[in-house]
Order: sequence, then C-alpha cells, then structure tokens
Amino acid sequence: MLLNPKIADHNLMRKACIYIRQSTMAQVRFNQESTERQYNLADQAKSLAWMPEQIRILDRDLAQSGGSGCVPAAPVVQFDQAQ
Repeated sequence: MLLNPKIADHNLMRKACIYIRQSTMAQVRFNQESTERQYNLADQAKSLAWMPEQIRILDRDLAQSGGSGCVPAAPVVQFDQAQ
C-alpha cells in the first residue's frame, strides 16, 4: 500500500468516485487505452488505502454526452434532500 501524506483518515472515510469520460462512441472505440487508464484509477485508489467497497466508478453516460442533439443522461449521483 502506498502511503500518501496528503490523504488523511477523514479522506478515507469518504467514497472514491471515478468518472469515466469519453463523450462519443468514436472516442470509446478509438481511445481504448485512455478508457482503460481511467478504469485503472480504481487500482490507484486501492493503492492509496481506499477499500474496494468505497470505490465507485461512474460510467453510465459513457459515449452518450458528445455530439449535437444528444438527450442528457439521467443524473449520475442523486443526493437525498434534507427533511
């Protein structure tokens, strides 16, 4: 495990969210190395002491947000409203 002095215990209590970003299907198809590197950020988070169950990969809108006339994807993260 790689220890990093910039990561405190209170940081590790939070989730590590990794947003995979490729706007178009062409980017997904032709930039596979970039996409793979982005997914590998989960391994980096593990090496920095985040537990696997704390790591969340956000890739629901992969290849859907680029181009004109695109319908926006549903929100990736929804927050509970205070009661």
